[in-house]
Amino acid sequence: HSKELNIIKTIREHGTPFLDNFFKIVNILTTDRAMYALFPFIFVYFGARVGFRLLMLIVVSTFVNGLVKEFFHMPRPVHLMPSLNHAYPFLDSFGFVSTGVQNAVVFWGYIVLNAIKNLKIRAILLFLVVLVAVGRVYLGVHFISDVVGALLLGALLLFLNDKFYGSKFKYILHDVRSQAIFIAILFALCFYVSKLIYFSLTSLMASIFFFNYFLPKDSTSIIRRFPPILKAVLSTAIIFAVIMSTSMLKKEFVDAYILIPIELIRGFLVGFTISIFIKTRQND
Repeated sequence: HSKELNIIKTIREHGTPFLDNFFKIVNILTTDRAMYALFPFIFVYFGARVGFRLLMLIVVSTFVNGLVKEFFHMPRPVHLMPSLNHAYPFLDSFGFVSTGVQNAVVFWGYIVLNAIKNLKIRAILLFLVVLVAVGRVYLGVHFISDVVGALLLGALLLFLNDKFYGSKFKYILHDVRSQAIFIAILFALCFYVSKLIYFSLTSLMASIFFFNYFLPKDSTSIIRRFPPILKAVLSTAIIFAVIMSTSMLKKEFVDAYILIPIELIRGFLVGFTISIFIKTRQND
C-alpha cells in the first residue's frame, strides 16, 4: 500500500476545507440512516416491489461486505498514517472493500437499472456514485484498491440480483420457511462479523417478514387514505426519530450486552414502520 498511501498523502496536502465538507456531505448519502430515510420515498415513486427488492439487496450487500472485510483484514490509510484521519476519528473496521462505495453502487445502481428511464437522471445518479468513490479516497479513509474492489463487488451483486431474483430468490417474499432460514443465516453472521449494524439489519428484515405475514390488510386503512407523499414524509420522520433516539441511547453505554438489544430494537421499529408502508402501497 506504500504507493497508494503516497498518492493519498499528496491529495490530502492539496485538500481544502470546502472539499472536505463537500465530500463529507456526499458520504452521508451512503450511511444506513440516509438509506433508511430514503426507502419510504422509493416505495412512493417506484412501488413496493422495487422498494422491497432494493431493501433486500442492500441488506445482503452489507453482510457480504462485512464478510469480505473479515476475510482480507486489510488496513485503511488512516490505520497506517493516523495524521490523514481528520474526518472520522473512530474507524476501527477494515478497509477492503469500501462499504460506502459498494452500497452506493448497489443502491443507486439498482434504481438506475430498474426504476429510472430518464437518461439525465441516470447520469446524475451514476455521477453521484463516482463522487462517493472519489470522496472516500480524498478523505483518506480508503485506498484506491478498496474503492475499485467495492465498485466491482457492487456491480457483481447487481448482476447476480438481476439474474437470479426472478427465479428462486423471489420465493423468500412469500415462503415463511425461506424467510426463517434467511434470518437464521443473518443472525449467525452477526456474531462472525461482530458489528452492531448487522444486528440492526437482521432485526429489520425479521420485523418486515413478521408484519408482512401477520399484519392484517385492513389495519392500515386509515393511513392508506393519506396522500402517498404524506405517508412517505411521516414514515421518514418516524424512522429518523427512531434512529436519533437509539443513537443517543447508545452513547450512554459501552457494554455489548446492552448495545446489541438497542440495535435489535432499532431494526425492529424501523422494520415495523416500513412494513406498514409496504401494506399501504400493496393496498393502493
